[in-house]
Amino acid sequence: MDWRLTAKNLKGKKIIVIDPRKTPIAEKADIHMKPRPGTDCALGLGMLNTIISKGLYDSEFVENWTVGFDKLKEHVKDYPPEKVEKITRVPKEKIIKAAEVFAKTKPACIHQSWGTLDQTTAGFHTSRAIAILQSITGNYDIPGGHIKHIEPPYRAPRLTEKLEDLPIGIDKYPLHYKVGERLFGEGHGMFLPDAILKGDPYPIKAAVITATNPLRTWPNTKRFEEALRKLDFLVVMDLFMTDTAKLADIVLPAASFLERDEWPHFPFVLGVPYIMLRQKVIEFEECWPDINFWMELAKRMGYEEYFPWKDVDEYMDYVMEPSGLTVKYLREEAPQGLSWTPVKYKRYETEGFPTPSKKIEIYSETLEKMGHEPLPVHMEPLESPVSTPELAKDYPLVLTTGSRLLQFLHSEHRNVAKLRKMVPEPLADINTQSASQYGIKDGDRIAVETKRGRIELKVKVSEDMLPDVVNISHGWDEANVNILTDETPANTVGGQPALTSLLCRISKI
Repeated sequence: MDWRLTAKNLKGKKIIVIDPRKTPIAEKADIHMKPRPGTDCALGLGMLNTIISKGLYDSEFVENWTVGFDKLKEHVKDYPPEKVEKITRVPKEKIIKAAEVFAKTKPACIHQSWGTLDQTTAGFHTSRAIAILQSITGNYDIPGGHIKHIEPPYRAPRLTEKLEDLPIGIDKYPLHYKVGERLFGEGHGMFLPDAILKGDPYPIKAAVITATNPLRTWPNTKRFEEALRKLDFLVVMDLFMTDTAKLADIVLPAASFLERDEWPHFPFVLGVPYIMLRQKVIEFEECWPDINFWMELAKRMGYEEYFPWKDVDEYMDYVMEPSGLTVKYLREEAPQGLSWTPVKYKRYETEGFPTPSKKIEIYSETLEKMGHEPLPVHMEPLESPVSTPELAKDYPLVLTTGSRLLQFLHSEHRNVAKLRKMVPEPLADINTQSASQYGIKDGDRIAVETKRGRIELKVKVSEDMLPDVVNISHGWDEANVNILTDETPANTVGGQPALTSLLCRISKI
């Protein structure tokens, strides 16, 4: 939902927040821009237009370490602040000011929210626009700028060379599975209902679900529930009896983080070059770590060649072997952990970038060859007042979902009394102007509808939201916002669904 730009000069820190909500950090921001959900790429391109037209970019870095800047320079001429204001609803003066503040102060960095910007039609291009903003201002791999995280060499446990078939959805969205030599190795979950209900591209008859609660956290709940109910056999491994678990033929007790050893992952999540083996501290009855379950199941089914490790330690040793580390060493000789390597800056000067040109490819011929836009472009959401004006007559408001509540993670922790006391129930956030238009007051119960379904919940009315936008967090049993969302792939490159930019209507109950 949001991205933040931070620039530091001798007088202190400057904070720019891009979010349709007035969040706590937005209250402290020097500049707060509230774009219409799904238009962030246009905003980024408008800022690039200002930075380039005013000559505020780092010409030395651009000349030495980028490819395609001249094409970008021409491209962003089509996104002047006046045009971007009409697309995003952000005043042109704010766009210009934000671009100038970001470009003129060093160092500066952009904190991009986790995944939400991808959940729009132009989501991939938004991420590229943000990366280009970082690059042309010379804020890559410098103290206080965008730092490439340092990770030890490791080996992915997926033995893909043994697989004959690609996971579902990868034929349509190959970059979801692999980018260059970097393998993600996952199928595309949004195609799961078609595989179960229609046998497309092949039938799926059974499933084992771990570490997720799709009936609360995946889009279009009704369709996913229909699909899960049609399975011949469903197993759910979880700590709690979720609504997804209630559909299962067998429910297995999962091991919590306190009940299992895990290989070090700090460098991958936090960008910190520090490694420590997370060791279990308790053992409760028959709870198994997930990998134990998968290895034993593979043996029983005759698929041991795909899970050839005898136990979790051997599995982790396999993953860490390229680094020279072992579970035994981390457990016995370095239980406190260890620094992997000192932080280094401007490593690109000796290593280059992991691209064909060894430079930052602003204009991507690789994307162009794959049939995608080589430069970031604004694309309207699948549903919006602009792209679907007829639908907007019946559903005139923009719905954005998935905003995080600090007390919860997806559908987790609502059983914790102290946290539930802080946030006792789901709320729909709307602007006072929108509330007045519908005769709604703060605390009223309202119905929120899309063409897929309807939920009821209380409303929070304030000036904090952008007018004509409704914000609802996810994960609630009492008001499951994913009844309203759609699993149709929207992101043109990655295929993520449009969870943050849909059309809805509201009414007072």
